[in-house]
Amino acid sequence: MKLFTTLATVLVLGAAASAQELTIERLAPRQSVLVVGASDFSGTVDRWNKTTLNDVLKLDPFKEMADKQLDNEPVAGEFEQMMQELFEELGIDEEPRTIMPTGAAGLSVYLHMDDTTGNQRPAMFMFADFGENAERMQTVLDRMLEHGDEEEHIEFEINELMGRKLYNVSMNTGGDKEGADADPNGFDPGMDFGMPMPDFSQMLGGMETIHVLRDGSVFMICSEMLQLGDALKLIDDDSGSPFAATDEVQGVRSQFGSSDLYMMVMIQPVFRMLGDIEPTLGMIEPMFNMMVGNMKAIGMSVQFDGPDAMVQGTSVVYMPHGKSGISALLDRSAPRRDLPAFVSPETVSFFAMNVDMAGLSDFIMTTMRSIPMLQGQLDPQAMQQIEDTVKRLSKALGDQVYLAQSVRRPITPENIGQMIAVRTANPQELENLLGEFTPQIGMQPRDFLGHRIYAMDPGMAQMMGLPGGGAPAIGVGGGHVFIGMETAVQQALRAAGQDDLDSLADTTAFRRAVRVLSSDGVIAWGYSDLPQTIEAQLYAQRAQQMQQVEMIREWDPDMADEMEAEMMNPLKYWDDQDWEELRKLIGPQSWEVRSTDIGFVSKFYQFRGAAETDEE
Repeated sequence: MKLFTTLATVLVLGAAASAQELTIERLAPRQSVLVVGASDFSGTVDRWNKTTLNDVLKLDPFKEMADKQLDNEPVAGEFEQMMQELFEELGIDEEPRTIMPTGAAGLSVYLHMDDTTGNQRPAMFMFADFGENAERMQTVLDRMLEHGDEEEHIEFEINELMGRKLYNVSMNTGGDKEGADADPNGFDPGMDFGMPMPDFSQMLGGMETIHVLRDGSVFMICSEMLQLGDALKLIDDDSGSPFAATDEVQGVRSQFGSSDLYMMVMIQPVFRMLGDIEPTLGMIEPMFNMMVGNMKAIGMSVQFDGPDAMVQGTSVVYMPHGKSGISALLDRSAPRRDLPAFVSPETVSFFAMNVDMAGLSDFIMTTMRSIPMLQGQLDPQAMQQIEDTVKRLSKALGDQVYLAQSVRRPITPENIGQMIAVRTANPQELENLLGEFTPQIGMQPRDFLGHRIYAMDPGMAQMMGLPGGGAPAIGVGGGHVFIGMETAVQQALRAAGQDDLDSLADTTAFRRAVRVLSSDGVIAWGYSDLPQTIEAQLYAQRAQQMQQVEMIREWDPDMADEMEAEMMNPLKYWDDQDWEELRKLIGPQSWEVRSTDIGFVSKFYQFRGAAETDEE
């Protein structure tokens, strides 16, 4: 199987505008579930090299994590050396970079009817245009097939399809299997070049034959030959593509703009595929549509060294039939507001979102009534009490929700603040609700600087394994309700109502990141200092896990030692990380989400680090 994945990786590692008409959405089958495309790979490589991302991937934590995930196989930075070793093994006297594609490339995973079972199963189609490198690629293909045949990993025949050379390659599922090299699905791993590639055999379970076709400078791979014929007809007839012409593709692709890489997922085929795998999963689609809305497709595109940032991207949610459920609750556009007073310069990540709180109660109750299990467990009186409480809560809350994380030096559990804040429409009604229900979860009210805090006893919080920084608390004041650890809630209440405090909005990093955001209405937006956010989250995770370990150590030291080793192992890669070095490479990021007539569109911007100067 590694023979296939080796060839597949070479095929999809590049694309350029020289064959712009051969986009993956044009050649992909109508039943495609997922498509991934590259529009100009040679340009993409140039733009990638202008970013600091290569330097980030060379940092020890990222490199070690990648090696671990890939079972110590080479990471991207070692790809050319690895390919050179492969070429030497095959007797190919070429530089690997001379075999890369120079034209468009793409991958499609689609649904194909299995004649044996009568169910639809995933199949795969890939293509790449090698341009002037096509003859070199032909040499690589011939040598790979010959080597695989000599080693009895594969058998292949050379045929013809619609006037093009076609290779039918059968994986040798018999023969000598040695221990761990035997694939559990019956595939021989074949030529193991140690390449960092996904295991296509897991995704395309029963595939025993692949078909490789050359059409001029274009090479194609497919798991079923019928699709190759369909792709060639589209090329020969220069006709429109059934897949590219769909409303889903048109609706998503049209909102990408300029991009280096893009991806699209068709939602309804995903549900059909799940239903064929397990019939009970077929019930997911109506529940999903009720809770989230009738989503037809999603997509994402990325551009490197873009006009506005080092990396910028667009995500699309295509909902042409309108929004319902959660998507309707979020469909509230408004201009970005000034930062609240509690957002201090120490804030490393901030998120603001508009929510239709007035519709929240109807959504919650509709959802609960649609779950038969709840209907059987709750009598009508209990359901009525829940509905009354939810209605009171939705009327007490305002339409703006904030999430903020702050970090003060030195980093300790008490100096990491994570908090949710919601504007209040009726503070007194909210206080009434909290007074009724917080005692039931171990929270007691007390006054704090003229405001009200409901806090859990620290001892109880520790018994529950909650992180440091005091105990969970809820505070009401300054037109907001704050939910978080007690130290963060206290800090927010101190800032409530004050207009002369230093703010995140005064920092250079924040101003730099948000200057690219739209001045029009948005439903959500955010900011993050990624290096500091990662550092704080890793520290908090480590502190919480050690707290749990020490609790267990009191009654079982051996188990505590085992837990500590297991919990700390994933974090060890960051032990010696120079965070200042990372901050020199990676700067702030910002994003926003807008509502459209056919769904949602979000924009993402990642800026360079402190050692770089953006020329955007």
